[in-house]
Amino acid sequence: RMIDRIVGRYGELRDRPAPAPSAMTYALFDGLFQQALLRHFAGSPTAADDLRARVLGLLDRLFPP
Repeated sequence: RMIDRIVGRYGELRDRPAPAPSAMTYALFDGLFQQALLRHFAGSPTAADDLRARVLGLLDRLFPP
């Protein structure tokens, strides 16, 4: 529900409805988080920054200008 609330609020701020079902958006964000977590445990010093960039990129794709 957390991801659904965040994506929903982001859509409100962009004046657009969520473009996909909440289960789909959860899977997308969860996948990004899982990849970043694995990279972090593997010693990547940029895992958190890469996650931030990918989340912002995904939000831009979900809510294009």
